[in-house]
Amino acid sequence: MNILEPNIKHRYSVEDVLSSYENAEAAFLAGNYVAALRLCDFEQDRELAGCAYIMAGYAKKGIEILEDISVLSDRGLFYFAFGYWVEDDKKRAINIIDGLCQTHPDNELYFKFKSLLAKQRINLLLFGHLQKGSVQLLFDSIKYAKETEFNVKTVGYSKAADIRIQHDSDILQVLSLLPDDEYPDFALFISPYGIFHKNYQDLPIPKLIFLLDHDYFTYNYGGIIKNDIVVTTGPIEHFEITHFYSLPCHTYYSYDASSPKIKDTTKKSEEESNKSLLTPSNNVAQSSSVEDSHCHTTLPTDPAVNHLVHQTKKYDFVLTGSIFNDFQRQKGQLVFKLIHMPNEWKIRIEDGFLDIEQYFEFLMKSKYTFTTVRFIDILQQRAVDALKNSCMSLYPQEASCALFLEHNKMKPYKEGFEELKQQLTSYLTDSIKHSEAAVSDFKALFKEPPERELCQLKYFSFLSIFKHNDINEQQRKQSLQETTGANGFESWAGHHFTDSLLPLKNYLNNISAKTEYHYIKLFNLYVYESVNKKTEEDDKKIEDRQVQLLYAHQIGREGLKRFPSSLVLRFNVARFYYFTAMTKNALSEFLRITHSASNLVYFELTADIFNFFFPKRTLSLEEEVYFPQLDYADNIIIKYMNPKMPTSLQKPYTEPKNIILSNCHYFIADIYLQQDNLQKSLNHLLHALELHPDNYIAQNLIVEVLIKTINQHNKKEVLAKVLHYYVSAVRHYPAFIRKDTFAYALQAAHFLGHQDIAVQLLNSWFLLYKRVIPTNRKLIFSKVTVTTILKYTDFYPHSLIHHFFDKHFISISTHDKESVFLLEEGEEQLIYPFFEYYLSHYVKKQDFDKVIILLGKLIDTPNLSVKRQIIHSCIHFLIAKNVHSSELQAVIEQLKNADFNMTDDEAFSCQYI
Repeated sequence: MNILEPNIKHRYSVEDVLSSYENAEAAFLAGNYVAALRLCDFEQDRELAGCAYIMAGYAKKGIEILEDISVLSDRGLFYFAFGYWVEDDKKRAINIIDGLCQTHPDNELYFKFKSLLAKQRINLLLFGHLQKGSVQLLFDSIKYAKETEFNVKTVGYSKAADIRIQHDSDILQVLSLLPDDEYPDFALFISPYGIFHKNYQDLPIPKLIFLLDHDYFTYNYGGIIKNDIVVTTGPIEHFEITHFYSLPCHTYYSYDASSPKIKDTTKKSEEESNKSLLTPSNNVAQSSSVEDSHCHTTLPTDPAVNHLVHQTKKYDFVLTGSIFNDFQRQKGQLVFKLIHMPNEWKIRIEDGFLDIEQYFEFLMKSKYTFTTVRFIDILQQRAVDALKNSCMSLYPQEASCALFLEHNKMKPYKEGFEELKQQLTSYLTDSIKHSEAAVSDFKALFKEPPERELCQLKYFSFLSIFKHNDINEQQRKQSLQETTGANGFESWAGHHFTDSLLPLKNYLNNISAKTEYHYIKLFNLYVYESVNKKTEEDDKKIEDRQVQLLYAHQIGREGLKRFPSSLVLRFNVARFYYFTAMTKNALSEFLRITHSASNLVYFELTADIFNFFFPKRTLSLEEEVYFPQLDYADNIIIKYMNPKMPTSLQKPYTEPKNIILSNCHYFIADIYLQQDNLQKSLNHLLHALELHPDNYIAQNLIVEVLIKTINQHNKKEVLAKVLHYYVSAVRHYPAFIRKDTFAYALQAAHFLGHQDIAVQLLNSWFLLYKRVIPTNRKLIFSKVTVTTILKYTDFYPHSLIHHFFDKHFISISTHDKESVFLLEEGEEQLIYPFFEYYLSHYVKKQDFDKVIILLGKLIDTPNLSVKRQIIHSCIHFLIAKNVHSSELQAVIEQLKNADFNMTDDEAFSCQYI
């Protein structure tokens, strides 16, 4: 067993969710339709299963089940009618609901649905437009479904919105301006982020929020609870949302936001764009046809149509996207396990994001892809994209997908290393072909536009009739009172921004009586703007960035004067000082926090800690982490859910405030380390780990501090701690393999005589670089790591270095440019020791062909003069061995043509050959 093997933890499991319901009926009544299906006895609960399929998003399957039942209950008929409407058989739906209304004249729900079906046009207010990601895709997709029986009005700040309003505009006033025939039947907010406008909670219509791709529960708590109904995608998310927000929730499992590109054919004139921001626009894009607005870019590679034979694929397993991301730590932990799979497996891991065409083509060439999500039982959009492009999708457990995609499309994988290896081995022996039944299933679940949008709108409008004003209303109002931090200012979520930054900033700046929350959010906004000014561009942008930083500084100082006991504002300002090199100020603020923690005010549900306080792309390493955001979110959820859980489902947790304080000690320790005050640094790191024992950021830093104290303490004892803390840090977050601390742990393992651990460490380091391919960025190797590895080359199996070196540096066995490591000016010093190692190895073996290849590769790298001694030695070795070949002649010509400035001896050597 590899001692670095990650120990993956989930907040709650599928088993936790299922065990929380007495039976399938209880899960269905709670709106967790997917959980109801998991709990169903399909013989005894057949009608319930049919209703659950319809409500979960697989209407065709539900209808087939219900049609096979001779006598349905009233409830069965009710959902039967909805299923027919979804499948575009409105006549049957009306007939069924009319009958129910006649026999049950007092059932309000039946009459609400009858009224909905009777409408010629269903009016919808649509909120939540973001600038990127699946949320925007779904928003845009629904937005363009305007020529249907739905009248969709988008609300926002951009010129593209049908109704333009400012941040402080009263949403009730917007309603008063709408004509009677356009008065909305319900409001839909797509996104857990964004701003909920003034008095949004008082809209006299059902308010739904679709928490698509949501895991940042606390970032917009005060905004989300302004809604009446929450819609989510999976059973675990439903389980947490209902207990955390205390709102009615429904699962809509089989949504699809994989978008053809949206072409906006509704350009507004400048005159129209300058109209009052509170006036509904008359330009509603009615002229935009379905054919015009949906431009398909997806490749025609539906797996059920393509029938690609499994063995013809180029890759066995693929994974793309952000490989190392603190908030999605499970993905990095999965990558760690994948790189240790058998060498003969064709595994491709792209660390970065491909454009859509490249991504689809990539999937087409692959047998399996992994979809890793925080909520392990949702049907992620990446899985849908994979299935549409003839690639099987693998999920972390026995996923509920099996209930929806029965014909061998989705497969589970286990998280233990050996179990995972066995499972993937069995999958590689499969020869997968898709049947005609699979075609039907796939198309029924993932319809093409505009049918897809119509289904989505029908689901949301149907769920809107379930609004119950009495459900948790008192608790909701109390939560609203607690979490509304500023009069007239509604929620604004962390690092997710609309195209309305300037109006938001202006609004916040112009408020005279700012609250603590105004200062926190305005300060964060200035910080965000400042760090997104690219410093490598022109002087004007650099100057703009400095101005934004100055404003942020002023806002922070003013806020602390007004609200000196605000933990969040003080913590954010201290981090601002740290990242802008105001080290003295940073140290003072962090120390003040730790000394007066008990007197600082902090409320978890409105604490804008701001995940990407300084976005990672502004740092030298993409995977750099300065705050354990995932731990922070997990512990808030568990803290607030535990009192509502039976004893068997309660989880241990760390007080969220202590995680912040632990992080303060980490920053203090880092500052003291920079000042070479090792003892103080070590003391604060130990305090950090007392407050939060799983603080992997502090664990990684303590390795650096301990290494520097070796001469002051027992060396063996210190190195044992180095190895212990490093292993713990990597098990939490494998990205630390790329840090200098790897080299320290390697040295510690050798010194302590743990040679087996040293081999495991080195093997993991090599495999990470061998199997993870960076997209649009370069690999970075530190000098201390390279030096340490070379120090022990005689000890390691040669195959370790060979496989890595061959893959990334010189591609000895292949001329595939894709696998050649490219160097930039200044980086070559890190690589030359490997060249020297390899040259000596092949010289000893007298493998002249490999020496010649090495020589050619060496000449191709930058800064040729630095390599003079290596090249010169190589040439003289070949001369001494009387080697003559066309390959060598080609290399010599290459050398002569290069800007090498050969000495007379070197020129003579080349002429001699």
